Amino acid sequence: MLDWDYLDLADETRRQLRRYQNRVWEDSEALFPSRQSDRITDRSVRNVVTRVAEEAGVCPYRIEGGRGDSLEVSPHTFRHSIAFRMIRRENKRLEDVTLRLRHANLQTTDEVYGHFRRQ
Repeated sequence: MLDWDYLDLADETRRQLRRYQNRVWEDSEALFPSRQSDRITDRSVRNVVTRVAEEAGVCPYRIEGGRGDSLEVSPHTFRHSIAFRMIRRENKRLEDVTLRLRHANLQTTDEVYGHFRRQ
């Protein structure tokens, strides 16, 4: 079983994940086991995210302005959304974003997300 206390999650989210994990294959260490292998593949995750985004009509904001298409949503889109929220909505420092996204150094975070501070 995964240790949900290790992750920075809301208590209700932690409870829901524990409940979910108890319903899936109990002998799996994976959060999302697959019937074909021990774990769901990266491609399968991308496919699920894209399908759900399309069904929900999600149209992500583009860096250059405007809105994108739901087919452009990927798991990596969530990383960008987290960084955006932390910087623009929560006024967090780039150091905090570096830690959350587990970048190797602050320079990487600044190169990718520094423009969020200047908008």
